[in-house]
Amino acid sequence: MKTLSKGYYAGCFLSVFLLIAGALSVQAVWTGRSETQAVSFSSIVGGEWASEYETVFNENLSLYDISKSLWTYINYKAFRIGKEGVLVGEEGWLFSNEEFIEYPNHKKNIKENTAYVSRVHSFLKQEGIELIVVAVPSKARIYSQHLGRYRFPSHNEKTYHGFRKDLKNDNILSADIQWIMEKKKDKFDVFLKTDTHWTPAGAKMAARTIYSVYEKSLQSTLDLEYEHRISLGGEHIEHVGDLLEFVPLGRFLEKTDLKTDSLKQYKNEVIEELKQQEEVNKDQDLASLEALFGEKEISVALVGTSYSANPLWGFEGFLKEIFKTDILNVSDEGMGPFKTMENYLENDAFKTNVPKLVIWEIPERYLAVHYDMKRTM
Repeated sequence: MKTLSKGYYAGCFLSVFLLIAGALSVQAVWTGRSETQAVSFSSIVGGEWASEYETVFNENLSLYDISKSLWTYINYKAFRIGKEGVLVGEEGWLFSNEEFIEYPNHKKNIKENTAYVSRVHSFLKQEGIELIVVAVPSKARIYSQHLGRYRFPSHNEKTYHGFRKDLKNDNILSADIQWIMEKKKDKFDVFLKTDTHWTPAGAKMAARTIYSVYEKSLQSTLDLEYEHRISLGGEHIEHVGDLLEFVPLGRFLEKTDLKTDSLKQYKNEVIEELKQQEEVNKDQDLASLEALFGEKEISVALVGTSYSANPLWGFEGFLKEIFKTDILNVSDEGMGPFKTMENYLENDAFKTNVPKLVIWEIPERYLAVHYDMKRTM
């Protein structure tokens, strides 16, 4: 006899719940409409009925939102599930399902994306530019002990180290940040509990590891310019993680083990110059804008995803601090690491300000995604 899953019962309950909630909402709106005024041609033309209808509808919509939050709360407490896109772990940890997907042509996509990295490396070499790749390991890989009933997928088990091995075979420098995250994760949260991204602590570990690769392999041959020190001051802020969007609990959030994350927001300030140079503009956004128009050369470019683009994690600032140089950050939050690199190489930011070093941040979870790359190098 076939056993019915929790998801089946949850689906039945949800269907009944929404039907009842929808019926009540329609009834309430209709009742409210009839209590305001009778519909007439003139009221429709004048817009009076529509305005009052909207008021009643919004009042009932708020009740509907509460009912949805209540349903989410019941679903979370009873079945430990959220909306499609999130996996609920233990002790308030949420994980993106992107780290668990087995894509069509999974291995082929990884091979093609790795080959693209090799082509980029060869192109940059021809231009006299060095490349350091930093693969960001999956959050579920680092914190597998918090996955609860889930297990890290076997089809991704070798993805991270396999990618780094292929890079090494092609003589491409890469920073291994998994080992330091594994070592420090019990002392510091290196990923946010309710967000896809790393914490400032994780970003700082990555920046230091990248620098160690540079120091060991490139420092003696690569003379970076515009050196200065960065002071990273900031304050702690409450952060609503992107994965909480898949568990819309509303006012019921505080009744669960889920909590908003707290992270330190960093502000970059130049505090001391180490080489003679013109006055450094403390506005980092303006400095990057100047580089786009060729008014100031910047020796290091950062290409990546939201791990690099979003200032909340402080990754750009940590790189500036440890490299003691300005960074041209051309990362993007929406395109993935490969399309972002392709766009950068075709952009005036690259053509008019050729860097000496490119740091390329690539999250593990994007390695198996198919991208339609136009640039063949």
